[in-house]
Amino acid sequence: MTAPPRLPTAADRRRRRRVAIAVVVVGAVTSTLLALVTIRAMTKPGAQNALGDDTFRVGEAALLARRVAADDYPLLFQDLRSGSFDLFVDHDRRRAPSVGWRAFEAHAPGAPRHCQLRYEGGRGFVDPCTSVRYPLEGTGLRSFRVVVEKGVVVVDLRTADPG
Repeated sequence: MTAPPRLPTAADRRRRRRVAIAVVVVGAVTSTLLALVTIRAMTKPGAQNALGDDTFRVGEAALLARRVAADDYPLLFQDLRSGSFDLFVDHDRRRAPSVGWRAFEAHAPGAPRHCQLRYEGGRGFVDPCTSVRYPLEGTGLRSFRVVVEKGVVVVDLRTADPG
């Protein structure tokens, strides 16, 4: 005959409670330290962070080229990364949809986001805060490599040219 199972004593319950509390505290401290180390590494000057896609698939080249030509205005994509990155994607209306694409930041270098460049047709872009003008090609602005892959316009966000 087997003996009935032993019920935990008050001392057993206190010991288990202390172990459980210790495990929770150690886990919380460890996760907090890991988060702090990660944040510090990502915000260090010169850190290369990969928080988002390295490429931006804009859409079908033929459709977008027609849209740009019909509107006579470049495509504007706001808030691509962390709320501070706006991008113009434009097409040379005289060329085939598979070529003639360009992409550049929609702000002057170092300008705040509320100073988004204003498109002025054939005269290019103007910074509303400083009245500085930029040509249609985006010369002087941070620009990005654009390719058409299988009929889709793709902006490589890793290839920023400081302008």
